[in-house]
Amino acid sequence: GTLCTAVGKDALGGAASGNDCTAIGYDALNLSTGINNTAVGSGAMDASVTGQDNVAVGKDALGGASHADVDQNVAIGSGSLASASLVKGNIVAIGYAALAANIAEDNVAIGCSALAASANSPSVDNIAIGARSLDIANAAGVVRNIAIGTDALGGSLTLGDNIAIGNDSMLVAAGAAQNIMIGSDTGKTISTGSNNVAIGYNSMSAADR
Repeated sequence: GTLCTAVGKDALGGAASGNDCTAIGYDALNLSTGINNTAVGSGAMDASVTGQDNVAVGKDALGGASHADVDQNVAIGSGSLASASLVKGNIVAIGYAALAANIAEDNVAIGCSALAASANSPSVDNIAIGARSLDIANAAGVVRNIAIGTDALGGSLTLGDNIAIGNDSMLVAAGAAQNIMIGSDTGKTISTGSNNVAIGYNSMSAADR
C-alpha cells in the first residue's frame, strides 16, 4: 500500500494493497487491504479485510471476525461496534459498547451501551443518545425510533416510529409504536400502547393507551 502509517505489533500486517490508512495499536487493521481507514487502539478493526472509509478509535472498536467488508462507519469507544456483523455500514457509534452487537445499518448511537443489543436486521434508522438508550432493542421491527436521554426506550424489544426524549422516557415499551413522549419518566410503564402524545414529567406513565 501507499501513504499508510502503522504503529504497533501487527498493525496493518496484511496491507499489501491498502492505501491512505492509519493503524495505531496491536493488531489494528491487521488484515486490511482496504483504503481510507483509521484505526487506533488494540484490536481496532483487526478483522476488516476490504472495508473502507472507516474510523475506529478504542480497544476492539469495529473489531471481531465478522467485520470483513464494512464501509463508512465511525466507532469511537472501547467495544463500540465490537462484535457486530454489519450488513452494510453508515453507522455512528460513540461510547463504550455502543451498538456492540449491531448487524444493521443507518443507526446512530451515542452513549455507553446505546443500542448495544441491536442484533437483528433490518433494525435501521434509529437514533439513540444517552447511556443505555434503546440498549436492549434487538428485534427486526426496531425501526425509525429516536431516543434521547438516559435509559430512554431502554427496555424496548420491538417497536417502531417512537420519539422518546427524557430520562427513563418509555423505559419498558415492548411493542409500542407511533408514540411521542417528551419529559423524564413520560410513558415510563407503557408497554404496547400506540399513537399517544405526552409532554411533561411523569405524564402518561402508568398504563398502556
